[in-house]
Amino acid sequence: RHAAGPAAESPAEVARPATGARPASGGVRVNIDARRPAGWLSDYRLFKDLRRQTPNDDVVPYRLNSPQFVDDAQARHYVYLPPSASAVYHDSEVFDFPVGSVLVQSLFYPKDLNDPAAGERTVETRLLIHQNKGWVAVPYLWNEDGSDARRVVVGGKTDVRWRDDDGNLRELAF
Repeated sequence: RHAAGPAAESPAEVARPATGARPASGGVRVNIDARRPAGWLSDYRLFKDLRRQTPNDDVVPYRLNSPQFVDDAQARHYVYLPPSASAVYHDSEVFDFPVGSVLVQSLFYPKDLNDPAAGERTVETRLLIHQNKGWVAVPYLWNEDGSDARRVVVGGKTDVRWRDDDGNLRELAF
């Protein structure tokens, strides 16, 4: 069963487009009974433009109201709720998200903190997927050209370089 859209193909059945573009038709895909998460971030169709992280119409960006630190990376957050579903707020507990919801955190480094036009490098996107069996955390590491991100079981290292506020070159194995 799926929270939205047609049945998702298994990672072995999906040919990876060279551009990392999502398929032309269909909305977000979340298999709420999957034994194994999708092999590629693009398989979920969370973004209209994966490289620029332009969310699909059913995916909403949000900002956290508390600071976080993840190895000097900056983060973008998104949430997807299945059609006609809503999250329930409890004043003394966490939000109650329906099965089929996906929370997204994308971690990136601006190439130059003093020059936003220099662009950025997205290194990892983390999904929290609410399946029938509960919440499943899935990390995806981005390829070098930024066209897509592959699911990783064991963490990897990505070398990142950027210029800090003082113009100094910083390097890090993320």
